[in-house]
Amino acid sequence: MTRSRTVRLLPLLLLLLLLPACVGADPMRTAADRATYDWFAPMHRAYVTADPKLDEAAKATHLRGLDAWGARIAADEAAAGVR
Repeated sequence: MTRSRTVRLLPLLLLLLLLPACVGADPMRTAADRATYDWFAPMHRAYVTADPKLDEAAKATHLRGLDAWGARIAADEAAAGVR
């Protein structure tokens, strides 16, 4: 394959690789993510808040991670029309 042909086909390849990202949230995966979060998050939140070895900054980091995970799931649910 010549260099010019490769250069012309590269944008097409990149476009094809990006197309699956445009599909949106999968309702079944979103429901599974929600079930996992609903099971795990309260348990982890209680553990983090009660752990005497974690300072306040570490606790805040862990809790921000849980909140970000929940927010991502809520956004996926809205996109998939699940909740």
